[in-house]
Amino acid sequence: MSKRRRTGLSTSRKVQAAIMREDGVVEESTQHQRDLWAKRKELEAAKDKQFREMTQQARLALAESAIEAGRDSEAFINDVRDFMQRHDGHDVLSHLGRGAGDEEGTDIDGGAGEEADHPSPESLRDDAAWNSARLAALTSSRVWQGSRRRHDQRTRQQRNERVHLAWAVQLDALVTAFLEWKHPNVEENAKQPTPPEGLPHAQGSGQGRTRNAGQGQPRDDDEQRRPHDDNNEQQRVRDDGRQWPRDNDDGDEQQRARDDEQRRPRDDDEQQRARDDEQRRPRDDDEQQRARNNGQRRPRDDDEQQRVRDDEQRRARDDYYFDVTAIDVFSFQPRRRILQLQDEGANVSLVRQGLLGCSPVQPTVALSLPCLELYHQLRRRQASFSIQAMVKVLCSLHNVTYAQHLRDQFSEAFDVYLAIIRQVRARVDTALGRNSRDWRLKNACPPCGYKQDNEPPLIPARLHAMDGNNSLKRVEGSGHADKRVFESRYLIKPEEVDRFENEVRGHTAAPPVHPIDADDHGDGAECTKRWKAANESAGGESSVRPFEQTGIFVCACRHGIVESFAEMRHSGELAKYPLATVMRLLEVLGHSQGIGHDIACSFTSTINKSSIGIKARELNLLLSVNAFHGHAHNRLCQLRFHPLYLEILGLEDLETCERIFSASNLVARTIRFASHFHWLQYIDLHFDQWDQDRYLELARFITNNYRQAVALIEEYTPIVEKYQREQQLSDADFVRWRQEELEYLTNLAQEPPEDLAKVTYVEALETLKSARAGWTAVSAVTFVNASNPDNFNDTAHIKSNQAFVQAKIAERNGALRKLQHAEEAAIDMERRLGITARWTDDSPEYKEAFAYVQNRRFIRAVEELERLVIQRLFELSKANLAGTGYKMRRLISKHLVRRSEAIKTALKKYNSLAPLQSPPRATLEYGDIMSYGWLGEFELLKHSRYAVLDKPWTSPVCRDMTNKFFKLQCARAEIFRLNIEVARLQRWVDDDDAHLLATGEAVRVSDPRISAEIMEAYRVRRRVNNVHRVRLAKLYAMKGYSGPLPTQGAHEVPGGVADDQEGELLPDEDDQMNDEAVRLEEELSRIR
Repeated sequence: MSKRRRTGLSTSRKVQAAIMREDGVVEESTQHQRDLWAKRKELEAAKDKQFREMTQQARLALAESAIEAGRDSEAFINDVRDFMQRHDGHDVLSHLGRGAGDEEGTDIDGGAGEEADHPSPESLRDDAAWNSARLAALTSSRVWQGSRRRHDQRTRQQRNERVHLAWAVQLDALVTAFLEWKHPNVEENAKQPTPPEGLPHAQGSGQGRTRNAGQGQPRDDDEQRRPHDDNNEQQRVRDDGRQWPRDNDDGDEQQRARDDEQRRPRDDDEQQRARDDEQRRPRDDDEQQRARNNGQRRPRDDDEQQRVRDDEQRRARDDYYFDVTAIDVFSFQPRRRILQLQDEGANVSLVRQGLLGCSPVQPTVALSLPCLELYHQLRRRQASFSIQAMVKVLCSLHNVTYAQHLRDQFSEAFDVYLAIIRQVRARVDTALGRNSRDWRLKNACPPCGYKQDNEPPLIPARLHAMDGNNSLKRVEGSGHADKRVFESRYLIKPEEVDRFENEVRGHTAAPPVHPIDADDHGDGAECTKRWKAANESAGGESSVRPFEQTGIFVCACRHGIVESFAEMRHSGELAKYPLATVMRLLEVLGHSQGIGHDIACSFTSTINKSSIGIKARELNLLLSVNAFHGHAHNRLCQLRFHPLYLEILGLEDLETCERIFSASNLVARTIRFASHFHWLQYIDLHFDQWDQDRYLELARFITNNYRQAVALIEEYTPIVEKYQREQQLSDADFVRWRQEELEYLTNLAQEPPEDLAKVTYVEALETLKSARAGWTAVSAVTFVNASNPDNFNDTAHIKSNQAFVQAKIAERNGALRKLQHAEEAAIDMERRLGITARWTDDSPEYKEAFAYVQNRRFIRAVEELERLVIQRLFELSKANLAGTGYKMRRLISKHLVRRSEAIKTALKKYNSLAPLQSPPRATLEYGDIMSYGWLGEFELLKHSRYAVLDKPWTSPVCRDMTNKFFKLQCARAEIFRLNIEVARLQRWVDDDDAHLLATGEAVRVSDPRISAEIMEAYRVRRRVNNVHRVRLAKLYAMKGYSGPLPTQGAHEVPGGVADDQEGELLPDEDDQMNDEAVRLEEELSRIR
């Protein structure tokens, strides 16, 4: 059977093909298939076209967002030019001129990182350079091709870099527009632009922009105020009344626009009446034509008229309009039309109208500059008033529900506003010649730095206080998307601080910095240990680990003006922070600086071991502890470093930093989770306002100190002189007493080696006596009672007796070992001391050494009591400082209660040992030690050798008179310093006013708006300086004033100022809160 041959088609397909050939369907099927393929290609082409359009939109959006960045790529520029040749290049450039679209959202802490290379704002003002920069802003083709892919992956940091870089590039233009808005009448030709005639309403999505393609020539203000009966003019008036409010600051602008709209003619009768009114007015065709053509009240020649028309037509052809939502304090405009010139950004146009957008390139929401200035002043005066609180206030005023994005928008605009303010201030400082890096440190405080010719030398030349504060912490990682760097005038840069890191350990000890510190034997380290122990709860490694910035280290002059601060990073108050601060003071201010520090005693050794020790000695640096922190130092340290015994410091307590921290703690609650940029920005803003307030109080500070010094002299002089007459003493005796006490305590700073060896031998004999008594007690043998025969048959009894015997044997062996060890220790000490016959209880040497041991135990009891009292003083001071919260007060109160119980226990131990001393010491009551304001009382309780109690300076009366004597010396030194500061301040207020006025007049022609800013600063400073003049005039008339009087009538009270400043010499509420720590010290001194 032969095989069947298979064909290429199946049977069914063969049949179907035969039928199709017969009916001619094959051709139709093939054509239908071709049609399907054609439709498919058309669909794919449509999709491809849509994709290209979307891609082009993405390219344009990328170009808009990169305009301000100024990036350059030759390949992509050529690509864009080819694209412009195939399309309407003019429209593309015009679209690019509008700026980038609104951002996708910004981080509340976000910002740009380091600035990239970009064209300067000045070069962008030129048309050719502007267009070239727009093309250069289009990044490379590779960036464009990957932009859509990276769109969803773009991080918050990258978005913020775009946003803040765009702000940074246009900052100069914003500053110029801000000055034009703030001082509109400085130049005669500075006028606000007006919308052209027949302006159509903005349509479409996006930002509501419309292009004015020349629908009529715009008229000037006079022409627009005249009525017209044509429909186009009526429509223009309606549009203007609804969308172009001219009064930026009027809170009722919206209501007035609605009222004007309602007053306009609505029906035919009203329109006819309007036409009749128009016809009654003179309709001279020549006059109307002349008014339209000229647009000005003054006549112009033909060339000038033509030039004006050409300029207006060019403006009508090139300018754009866009709508924003305008927010003011008491007004809200959902749609406000803004004119944008071709060569300026949208925010520049907004600033010219008194607004500032919330995004850099194409804003839709704008805040009024008065609103931002209101919050600026509120934040200056109340540092805890956050942006969130301000936005909630605005939401409540405008009946808007609060949302987080509203806070973000306000924060973005406020950052830019502060940058504008700083730039304006920088330009003013440059014009005044006050833009150098160290000008503020040298001249911010006139009484400290404005030296006069022929004034007597002042030592120290300036007084400063420095201290660390750990309240202004910032959590690590907060605001990580904000890479901006804030340049603060106060900040000591971290690299300047880190140069002193770990260098103290690598240097050997150098000669002492302090002139009276040559015989320092380490008491400073003991004081530091005591001070840290009293504040050990303030922080440790576990408390600083979550924070990147753990606080700030501040330096200020004695008048309270902040000179510098360094940020403490990942650590507590390390030595590198005060070293960097001292280094800057020595480099900028030079010779003879006096610095107050809470641990000045140990910091002296730190400087000796550092790289600035030689410079500190050459420049005669003087260190002192603060008056209140001196309570934590022992008596020896007080005699060396306390301001009371350094009479050249005057009455200055050097507790300035405590008053600064009392106010700056309010900033902490708003910057704990801020970015580093915002952390620095708001600290800088607070200190700037603080310095302005302190400058206002300079004359009051001087007057109050003068009054205090005069009062001390009047009160203490008769008392001290009477005591000197009665006791036949002189001033040199008080100085000698202080020196004797200093020498005595210096000799007692460490025990003599032979005394310490005798104490060790006595303790060994006491141990031997105790060990021998223990051996005697266990050496007797205890036998088991065997009279009862049952004891030999009772297993339990037998085991009990065995355990008893083993325990006794172990006890005997242990007692024997202790006795042997004690005997060996006593023999060893006898060999070391060369003692041939062992001391007994009746030996004179033993009695003397045993009394000394008892005294050492008594000293330990006094030291424990002293430590508890010191801790109570610190906690009491913290509980009374302004700004301490309720929970902290409750916690401190609990500590004080426990501390009181511990003090009572230590006092009981002291009273048990006091009668055993030779001579016997008096017992103390709880109220006695609570009144110990100085630790000198504790020092005198400790020591009774060498007949110290027979010395005159140990008498309470003599000690009190010595303190009064040194306070008198400090008061006289204070008056000497104040007389110099009065002359400096009086000369400064006159020279400062004259300098501001002369500089403002000098730049009036070259830079009129900066001149206006200087004149505004002059008026503000003139008002403040007049306050100084009033207070200084009262000081000149005060009883006891012995300083120089002003010349040329400068002491005359300015008219209208004296009445306003009556009673100003009394301290205000803020001063009372900030001085609580000082008043606590005074109260302790009074109780003592």
